[in-house]
Amino acid sequence: MNIQVETPFFKAMIKAICLNGGIDTPKISFKKDYLEAVNIDIANASLSACHFDKNAFLEYEVAEEEEIGIEAEKVMKIIGKLSGDEITMSKDKNSLVIVTEHEKLKIPTIETTKQNISKILKVSENGELSIEMDVTFLINETIPVLKKELESMGVMVTVFEMKDGRLSLMQETTDGYSFQSDVRDGLKCEDFTIMFNTDYLKNVFDSVIDDEVLVKLGSGSTPMILEDKTKNYQLLFILVPRVEYNE
Repeated sequence: MNIQVETPFFKAMIKAICLNGGIDTPKISFKKDYLEAVNIDIANASLSACHFDKNAFLEYEVAEEEEIGIEAEKVMKIIGKLSGDEITMSKDKNSLVIVTEHEKLKIPTIETTKQNISKILKVSENGELSIEMDVTFLINETIPVLKKELESMGVMVTVFEMKDGRLSLMQETTDGYSFQSDVRDGLKCEDFTIMFNTDYLKNVFDSVIDDEVLVKLGSGSTPMILEDKTKNYQLLFILVPRVEYNE
């Protein structure tokens, strides 16, 4: 296995696979024509599904398919120290070897358990991802990535409110501080209010690569789905809502 990739893209790729640390031990599959990683967090609240076509890399040579597991927290810390324009990735017996112009590091590989995603996600023979859930999404819109809006106020719950065609994001503390940001206006959708765990939500929005993402959102137990897709890669993040309430 010999893979070369631009360093900033490699860091973003690992962040997406690990769901910004929300998945403890993600599994990565090196296929002959693409890299794939489909992982569910331990609480079954969020899923990270990533497909990177070989054209997303500067060089991608995989003679035999490999499947490895990594420790997300340690890997994300150590790759943050990488410099230079590009990295080369290879595999020895028990490690993933990362080399830059000035650095070399080894990431120990670990065993991972197989997860059943057949009711959630369909993966085609060429690695393309599609949602298998039979649900109705009230919103299907491209929106800016909500990183600034999700900066912590120490609030465990973040609320999405759909009212009079306007989608807003809200946080409110017990001592009266609140923050509300309009996400998109002019939507044709029934009113609803739905709540997500703030830390999970922040991990999902921090894991995308582009500045805008396709968001599918509905009321009730319907999950939130974020899609970040280009001709070279596809990311799908699925997040289960915490609770819904109607005023």
